[in-house]
Amino acid sequence: MLRHQLFSKAQRLFEKIKADMEYRDKNDSQRAVAPLKKADDATLIDTTEYDFDGAVKLVKGLILEKTEG
Repeated sequence: MLRHQLFSKAQRLFEKIKADMEYRDKNDSQRAVAPLKKADDATLIDTTEYDFDGAVKLVKGLILEKTEG
């Protein structure tokens, strides 16, 4: 019973944080002055499928590729 209650509470907290982030991101990207957006020359890096070490290796490789030609 306690485990189920803790899981439910964690799930609700996760959903609230996710909703707050989506609200913030929407507002930041649609504001009239200095909207938050990706720069035209930026590289989008999706690290969803990587663990921490894998993400660091990926980013480091991209940096080296860009700076060393």
